[in-house]
Amino acid sequence: MHCNILERLTLFPFPQGMNCALEDCLVLDDALDRCEDDWAHALPSYYEARKPATDALATLALDNYVEMRDKTVSRGFAIKSALDRALCAVLPRGTWQPSLHTAVSFTSLPYHQVPPPRRYSEPERA
Repeated sequence: MHCNILERLTLFPFPQGMNCALEDCLVLDDALDRCEDDWAHALPSYYEARKPATDALATLALDNYVEMRDKTVSRGFAIKSALDRALCAVLPRGTWQPSLHTAVSFTSLPYHQVPPPRRYSEPERA
């Protein structure tokens, strides 16, 4: 069990790995409380509670990799990022989410509950 939580620190880029590991601790503690410290019953409950979040985190990590690899060098991406930050600054809180990175890094929402960011219509490359 200790390996499960600590391995997240190495699987996902910091700080998401740390965030995930801390969430693991909270969820495991809650499962142990509900199961009166019976590990045999708490672990399946913990797994069931964490599976959607860890699946979402794996998807986020892959999406982030693709974005960093393919998009961050483009001028359009820089303009879109600046526009996202400007909209986030002037619109009421919660109205505009600039990125999934912002949502998972600066909120306490579980990964699988983070709403997707607003999507721009991006032209397909041939």
